[in-house]
Amino acid sequence: MCVKVTLSRFFVLLLSLSEVRSQEGWGVTYTSTQICTLKGSTVKIHCTYTYPPRIHGNVTVLETASWFTEGKDQVPVDLMTQTEYADRVQYQCGEKECTLMIEDLRESDSAEYKFRFTTNQPGGGYTAKRGVVLSVTGTPSVAAYFGYEDSVSCAVRGHEKFPSASVCVHPPTCDKVTYTDRSICAPKGSSVDISCTYSPGNGVVSKSWFNPHNNYHLLRDKDRVQVHETAGRSTLRIRDLRDTDSAEYRFKFKTRDFEWGNDLPGTTLTVTTLQVQVNRIIAVNGSYTDVELKCHSSCKPAAHRSYIWFRNGQKNTIQQTSKYRDNFHPEDNVSCALKGYEDHRSPPEYPSKLPSLSVSPSGEILEGMSVNLTCFTYANPAAKNTLYKGNQTLPLGSAGIHHFSSISSEDRGIYSCKSEDQHSVSLVLDVQYAPKLPSVSVISSGVISEGTSVTLRCSSDANPAANYTWYKEDGDSPKASGNNFTISDFRAEHGGNYYCEAQNSRGRRRSRFHLIEGEGPWKFLVSVLIKVISLVFFVVSSLLLIRERCLKNQLRTQERPEYSIEMVDYQNVTIPTSETNLIHSAIPT
Repeated sequence: MCVKVTLSRFFVLLLSLSEVRSQEGWGVTYTSTQICTLKGSTVKIHCTYTYPPRIHGNVTVLETASWFTEGKDQVPVDLMTQTEYADRVQYQCGEKECTLMIEDLRESDSAEYKFRFTTNQPGGGYTAKRGVVLSVTGTPSVAAYFGYEDSVSCAVRGHEKFPSASVCVHPPTCDKVTYTDRSICAPKGSSVDISCTYSPGNGVVSKSWFNPHNNYHLLRDKDRVQVHETAGRSTLRIRDLRDTDSAEYRFKFKTRDFEWGNDLPGTTLTVTTLQVQVNRIIAVNGSYTDVELKCHSSCKPAAHRSYIWFRNGQKNTIQQTSKYRDNFHPEDNVSCALKGYEDHRSPPEYPSKLPSLSVSPSGEILEGMSVNLTCFTYANPAAKNTLYKGNQTLPLGSAGIHHFSSISSEDRGIYSCKSEDQHSVSLVLDVQYAPKLPSVSVISSGVISEGTSVTLRCSSDANPAANYTWYKEDGDSPKASGNNFTISDFRAEHGGNYYCEAQNSRGRRRSRFHLIEGEGPWKFLVSVLIKVISLVFFVVSSLLLIRERCLKNQLRTQERPEYSIEMVDYQNVTIPTSETNLIHSAIPT
């Protein structure tokens, strides 16, 4: 036993703060290292943790956080997966902090609780070597004086509404009331029995049930409320439960000299509405989703309740806790109920939040067919969805259908269906069609001449992919097969028109002719001769032009010759008449 207290003092012992030293930025710090508390109470164990924001430039992302006790072979076992903690354990985790809450503590819960987390970094997890030691003890010892008629009960401070059962100090003469249940949780619309046994030390003068927070007598609502009495037992039955019926109900009786029950706690009734919630999505595996569900209610603590699960209307006879994990398809619906109240189930829920995206017809899609894409989420009420092809939003008609009246090759691609809560699924729409008109190109290292290598390449848009066959004009037998047709040693006879034929399971198509013309031996020699003559003519012309320019420059630099003119006196010269004409013709006028 870890504490010794009086009736008025129950407490949880919290020891001083202790920190687990971090290594290279990794670490866990606990608020306390030892906690001692009472059986039946609730405990919260808190920690903060750190990790490097980056490692080698990669941003660190937290992936999992969990609490554990070391099981066999010192292997960490997540408390969420252990049946002995089912419905009693909750994780309340925020930014680099996490709290473990355990309800309805048992003495077997005494253990060392440690925290661990993982990240996206290689080996990027941290498991604390030390933890918090929790000790759970039974009823504390009490020292006091009691009379023969006294009965005693106790409660944890802060939980006075849930005391232990009354114990007579000197049985059987004491006055006491023992409630069958301290808390009852029942679904709205159902019926409930609240009962107790009582033993007055002396004869009973009067007895009744009452609600200390509402001053009305329950028997006034006789259509819904009845009290049944047997020897030493009283049962309060309330039918067609309403939200306003949630309250504490107490039983009291009077004897000639004593009244029991005005101030002592009774049975707390909670009227709840059940709802199936998606607690976490573990994995998405093609057509189904691995989901953990929780049957949510206002019942506290949840550990005292047993649950019944229904999948597509069929009762699950194995799962009886508030959590239910399974693989669910989009059309599956699930509801839950409190055990004993199977006729008052929660509304059905579709646990696979992923929408459904389907194509009709479901077989091969051929170009020109009429096709429907259906983007739909199984939900109640109906959910709104959006259909995308890439970044393009496509219209959806009634029932979430997008219609292709005559689908084409351009409609191939990836389509996505996204629900309101941003869950998305995708599919590849494959449209098959015959080859389009093939195109042919020539691949060569230079001028196509004798002895060189030439490659023809053929391509065609086709689905499924086309096979190619090469033919030469006026030839019946194929020359080659495959995308490429290579002539490694080109000769004159290889010149001519070529075409390729593309074929798949949906049809075939031929390319247009493509001419390949090479240079033969004589054409090659003539070509070379012409080039040589052209080169010689160019050189000679250039030399003559240079010589002419040089001569002109020389002429410009030479001086002009001097000339002397002798004057003749023609007056003193006698010229014969016969020679006159000759002189006149020789002398310019």
